[in-house]
Order: sequence, then C-alpha cells, then structure tokens
Amino acid sequence: MSRKCMAGLAGAMLLLGALATPIRPVLAADQPSIEEMVKNAKTPADHMALAARYDALAAEAQSQAASHRTMGASYGGAAGFPKGGSSTAMVGHCATLVKTFDAQAKEYKAMAEAHRQMAK
Repeated sequence: MSRKCMAGLAGAMLLLGALATPIRPVLAADQPSIEEMVKNAKTPADHMALAARYDALAAEAQSQAASHRTMGASYGGAAGFPKGGSSTAMVGHCATLVKTFDAQAKEYKAMAEAHRQMAK
C-alpha cells in the first residue's frame, strides 16, 4: 500500500474511533457541591463560578414557580372536580409553592450578585 493510502486509512480509523467514543454528559455529581465551592472560594474566578451556580438555581426556582402558576390556573378552572371539591385545595397548594419558589429565586439572585461583587 502507498503512504498516502496508509495515512488516509490511519486518519479514517482515528476519526471513526473518536466518533465511536460515547459522549458522557456532565452530571451534577461531577461538579463540586456548592458547600465546597463556598468553603474554597478565594479568587475572583471562584466567586464568578458561585455567581453562575446561584444564577442557575434562581432560574430553576423561577421555572418551578412558573410551572405551579400554570398548574394553579388549570386547577382553578379544572373540569371534573365536584363543586367545592379538591381543586380548591390544589389551587392553594400551587399558590403557596409559587410564593416559596419566587422567594427562593429572589434569594438566589441576591447571592449571585453578592458573589459578583466579591469577584471585583
């Protein structure tokens, strides 16, 4: 075989090997805990990483609040519940969770901003 052919074959094998390697998503278990991050935060980059983590937690809390707002509205107009039935309890349950998640998001945003200030 010629050198060009061998080089092409070797390149194709490398490419095939790279494509066949499974790509593993980054899991939460792969990341340090937020407690560890706080304990070890010393540099501006450490504080910016914490700010990003708190921003993600705030976004998740906002998503949960939005989900419960939607469910509460659905339960408020839900067909299939007897008059005065459990839909009223579900609306109250969702309203409580909306308040909780909104408050949580506000706190996480404040923590993110505090760490951005610490990074300066």
